[in-house]
Amino acid sequence: MATDEVAPPQIAYMDLPLGSTVRIRQNHYAGKKRLFRPRPVLRALVHGVQPKNEKGLIRLVCSWEDFALDEVLIPMVDEMAESLTL
Repeated sequence: MATDEVAPPQIAYMDLPLGSTVRIRQNHYAGKKRLFRPRPVLRALVHGVQPKNEKGLIRLVCSWEDFALDEVLIPMVDEMAESLTL
């Protein structure tokens, strides 16, 4: 998938069993423009989790190029974030 415009990120704050998290869903350009073809769009979902009583941050990142995978990967990554443990 390629596009001329990339939408702003979708940001959500939530609490998971491990701790507070920020969820960022964003599409951005992946690499250089190709000759006679548009730039590919990289689709990404990131969870940044602050575990309770910890100073560090755990980052869960998933990215893909095929827009058809949105329906499968987004719920899967969200489930993975909910199951994170230390």
